[in-house]
Amino acid sequence: MTILRPAGFAGLAACLVFLATPSFALPNDEASDTFDQGVEFLRRGRKAEALNAFQKVLAMDLSNEEAYELWKSTDAEIWLEMLSEQGDLELVTMRLMSMAKAQVRERRDDPEAIRDLLKKIGGDDVVARTMAIRALSSDHGQFAVQYMLPSLNEQADADRRVLFMNALTHMGDDVVLPLCAAMDSPDAFQRRNVALTLGRIGDARAAAWLARAVQSDSDEGVKKAAAGALAECGGAAKGAEFAFAVLGHEYHLANMTVLRADQITNVVWNFSGGKLAATEVPRYLYAQEMSKVAYYNALRVNAASAPALSGLVRTFASEMQMIADRRASGLDVGSEAAAARTGMLAVAAAGSSAVDRGLKASLREGDQMAAVGLCRAVQEGLVVAGDGLMAALNDGDAVLRAEAALALAAQSRGGKVGANVVGALGDAAGRKISRVAAIIDSNAGRAKSTAAALEAKGMLVNVWGKGSTGLANLFRVPGLDAILVADSLTDLTCNQVLTEIQASSRFAETPLLVITNNADSASELYGSRVAGIVANGDLSAVAASMSDSMGRDRDLADELSRRSSAALAKLAAQGADVAGALEGLMATITNGRPDGVTIPALTALGSAGRTAEANAVAALAADDSASDAVREAAAMACATMFTRGVDGSGCLDALHGVVASDASLNVRGAAASALGRLKLNPEMRAELLELVRVNVGE
Repeated sequence: MTILRPAGFAGLAACLVFLATPSFALPNDEASDTFDQGVEFLRRGRKAEALNAFQKVLAMDLSNEEAYELWKSTDAEIWLEMLSEQGDLELVTMRLMSMAKAQVRERRDDPEAIRDLLKKIGGDDVVARTMAIRALSSDHGQFAVQYMLPSLNEQADADRRVLFMNALTHMGDDVVLPLCAAMDSPDAFQRRNVALTLGRIGDARAAAWLARAVQSDSDEGVKKAAAGALAECGGAAKGAEFAFAVLGHEYHLANMTVLRADQITNVVWNFSGGKLAATEVPRYLYAQEMSKVAYYNALRVNAASAPALSGLVRTFASEMQMIADRRASGLDVGSEAAAARTGMLAVAAAGSSAVDRGLKASLREGDQMAAVGLCRAVQEGLVVAGDGLMAALNDGDAVLRAEAALALAAQSRGGKVGANVVGALGDAAGRKISRVAAIIDSNAGRAKSTAAALEAKGMLVNVWGKGSTGLANLFRVPGLDAILVADSLTDLTCNQVLTEIQASSRFAETPLLVITNNADSASELYGSRVAGIVANGDLSAVAASMSDSMGRDRDLADELSRRSSAALAKLAAQGADVAGALEGLMATITNGRPDGVTIPALTALGSAGRTAEANAVAALAADDSASDAVREAAAMACATMFTRGVDGSGCLDALHGVVASDASLNVRGAAASALGRLKLNPEMRAELLELVRVNVGE
């Protein structure tokens, strides 16, 4: 199966034609005139000028109501011609159509209202029937299918059956997914008619289910109907397993080919107990839940399907990460927390090779959420063979490198890890993030050079090659200080990405910038909406857009440093050589990091530090501005270093001062313990004993 054409836009057109026409304000004259200019340019074959005009319309920040009015006032042939174009023109068209359809009211499952409308569909009044279909489409959509499906099994009343099949066809892509689920009906006659209806709708998302019916349905009539329908839906020459695997992948990435914004809902359909059933899911997990549906269907076709197994581990890992990040942001996750734990079982059950393949595929596609989730799954106890973790360690961004290093450390035996693992953990432990940026750019070369230039300025940079991937991953990045979006992407319009980001309160204070090779055009289209334009490698607008204050959500970044410090401490305790992390570990005690980062770093320094580190750690023990917990940990780190034979002569004054001070008993006791492990001359030891002398009763 190759999902190339826009999924369900024939159905979208049918659905919009049958919508009741509410009374909305017409789009402003400027938007209408500019859109008409674009249409005229398109008719004359001047496609670049048409694209520019349509982009200007989107840049006017139309409401869904205004987009709907543009839709209604333009011939369907024009929309179809716009859709037939590839590249940016197709993306702009899809965005406008999606906005128009989003104007439709939220569908609801209201059995009584739906049944009343179905009576009119089965009646003789053609006008009433047409109005009923409109109402079903606009008010109930997918929820009407479960009540209409029995009529597709009607053998005695062929007229009623045909009426309901036609009604479903006119309702368009809203009804495709429950109809796909109905392909599991035990009734062959019903499956046949469902297949015929799906073929008339012509939505590419149905191709996998139809391909499965062609391959394996027990009824020849169903096979024949499915074969014809499959051709109408774009075909699936490589078979059902491949089709389901591709569909699962597209859902996982939330690609517009299968999931426009108006198609995101809160239910997933299945055929259970002889009828359609809807399972409620959180909207933010809908794409991943649909990905699971497709991958599990691929396993039904072939239980050994490698693409399905590796796809499932990516999907489960992404869900776990989405849920964890939502909870870390203080948002309610309800029962999803339990689902995240269950997801860990699914990742483990898929097997080591599936995890490895999933991780490598995530790296190839810039799917950082799945890659991080899989690394964290390994940290929880999975043992993974293969070179996926090493690839993540060598080729991932700073966060992914740290997560991969933590995973490799977690599955090591006896502290046996490579120097690159130790180095990555040291980098993560010591990194005090000052600025964090995100780049969404399908031009890989430009994205790479922009990221390198920002990193040279001390920024941590996350890069995604698709708009959908970027939007999915932005919410897991702590403390974003700037977001750079290219004016041309392969899957979404720049306007759509900007709109989605600006709709989130989380990014209300985050500067948005547009990357372009044409500064004049980008300024005209987006200048009023963004904080700056980045053209031809000039990054001055990035620095100018950021305030002097630090970004938000630094806790997540510090948590990564804490886990890295703790891993180094554990490795050192197991006898590993962590000298390669000393620079990073030392940075934790000199950069004012939180205690949760500094204390495990001090433990690691105790096992690996040398004379220079001992002197700095002793100075921290003597620093009365530090917390008691940090001072005690510093003194104990010195004690550990002295036990290892590190020269502590340079630490004497600092530690002696601590013992003689009015610091807490724990701090003074740790300093005394450190001094006690040094080779002191008799006079110095006697003085130390005098300092800690306590007479009972005084």
